[in-house]
Amino acid sequence: MRKKIFVTVGSAYPFDRLVRACDDAAARHPEHDWLAQIHEGTYEPTHMRFERLMDKQAFDTAMTEADLVVGHAGMGTISGALALDKPLLVLPRLRRFGESVNDHQVSCARHFRSGGHLLAADDAGDVGPLLERLPTFVPAPRRVRAAQLADDIGTFLQSC
Repeated sequence: MRKKIFVTVGSAYPFDRLVRACDDAAARHPEHDWLAQIHEGTYEPTHMRFERLMDKQAFDTAMTEADLVVGHAGMGTISGALALDKPLLVLPRLRRFGESVNDHQVSCARHFRSGGHLLAADDAGDVGPLLERLPTFVPAPRRVRAAQLADDIGTFLQSC
């Protein structure tokens, strides 16, 4: 069945490793409608449509119309996909590749994966196999526990 797949690297930095992994998957699955937002990366996809940057309206439309979303493990991408109940696959940016100043996206990806909210690739080589699972993945709804969060913040502040 033809799927609309939206790939996003976010709005801050390019992420060629993710774009290349998705382009490889698009080559294997030309039956799907692929659209990637790739920022100013040096790698240009040859098997999927792409735009370097999207304004908010175009981005929101792409996210809303997508059947599946693939992106970096940034909070904007994660929260946007969760709000729309979109199956999401993330590949965290890594410091060792110069994609981020630290590895905070690894922690985000692991946290949301452990809650059943998304699929997370530990390596670019995992993107293809996880994309095969994404169409049947049903993300667990995110439950915001505001009272617990307030208590945790209060406890932390009292300990300082």
